[in-house]
Amino acid sequence: MNTTHTILITGGSGFIASRLAQRYQQSGLTVLAPNRKSLDISDSDAIRQYFELHQPTLVFHLAGMSSTEGCEQNQLLAKKINVDATTEIAKACKAHQAKMVFFSTEQVFNGNSEAGPYTESSTPIPNTYYGTTKLMAETEVLKHCPTAWILRLTWVYGLPTKEFPKVNPNILWDSIVAGKEETLISASKNEYRGLTEVGELMSHLDHIETIPYGIYHFGSENNVSRYEITEYILRELNFDADNLLREKRAGIRDLRLSNEKIKGEGLSFRDSKTAISASIKAYQQQ
Repeated sequence: MNTTHTILITGGSGFIASRLAQRYQQSGLTVLAPNRKSLDISDSDAIRQYFELHQPTLVFHLAGMSSTEGCEQNQLLAKKINVDATTEIAKACKAHQAKMVFFSTEQVFNGNSEAGPYTESSTPIPNTYYGTTKLMAETEVLKHCPTAWILRLTWVYGLPTKEFPKVNPNILWDSIVAGKEETLISASKNEYRGLTEVGELMSHLDHIETIPYGIYHFGSENNVSRYEITEYILRELNFDADNLLREKRAGIRDLRLSNEKIKGEGLSFRDSKTAISASIKAYQQQ
């Protein structure tokens, strides 16, 4: 990471953004992590004024409307936040010669009928408005900011820490809580998606400037179902998987991403099961 950077992280209070801000602050970098009051990304004038005032040189754009249900129910707002705001940030980055990292999602492939894992050359077919807005935003970033990386993330997970006691819902932590409370878990044998440990994601983002600009699938590969990975977690933690886990009847959902392209640039992610095993071991040693 260039030590002369002024780094802007949008969505500063979010799960990934807050950890990213802390990481770079501890490295002595100048970090801007505005809340909604400090930077309203739905206001294009506010974006332009913020860039004029602070002159960021590297922008991690994480702010957005991520609720699938919320995007479906309020499509105008979803487009304004996920597409229009991203477009303005991309334009501002170009105007101020800043580099941009835009965080997209595996869910751009949610409507694809063929099986994954998908590569960057696979044609995305989203079937939710959330996925549609993220794909639209990717197009706008590529159009307006030549110095940009678009990272399609898998499901990012983490465990509570002293600095970050709250975590987003994720398979590992939800399974730990369910095991302790002896509550039932429903999981599909037909759902396949990668799971990426947040610390590993952070360490790879440190090297983002070493790779060419473009679209990358940025996360762990996983070839076992959600049911299988949940069962594995419960058994590794010595919980009663036979009585706690139930199969959820659901159609096939395959969101697996191939990370061969990013691996070719020297950034290698552990597969999801290996990463989860390491997380379980660390949790047990606490």
